[in-house]
Amino acid sequence: MLELGEAHLKSQGLTRQKTAYCLDLAEALSNKRLRLSQLSLMSDADVRTELMAIKGLGSWSADVYLLMVLRRPDIFPVTDLALVTSVTELKQLPARPNTVQFLEMAEAWRPYRSVAARMLWQFYLAKRSARKNATSAIA
Repeated sequence: MLELGEAHLKSQGLTRQKTAYCLDLAEALSNKRLRLSQLSLMSDADVRTELMAIKGLGSWSADVYLLMVLRRPDIFPVTDLALVTSVTELKQLPARPNTVQFLEMAEAWRPYRSVAARMLWQFYLAKRSARKNATSAIA
């Protein structure tokens, strides 16, 4: 990615900001400022700190890395819109819960919140697919 450079990334449709984020991540990996092989040896909090030190990686990115790549059992990406949407629909809530309320709900799934997140994502994708199929059947 570093060899291809900024112009190539922009030619692929990345914005200026996303290009900068990709190059910063590539540089961090290249100069070993970020060592992915070491992350599996760290605590969840330390992994978050390491990942979020990279420009463009926030709490959602860190949580999804912990959940999907490192397969940690108790990770819940509380800012994920699909998760919030699924819980709102499943629990028939009148409005989306705020972050604090959502975290309180997720406490019931501890220490396996990663399982809950995966199930909620599957629910979200199934509902989205059903809506898409219904729309295309009407058209």
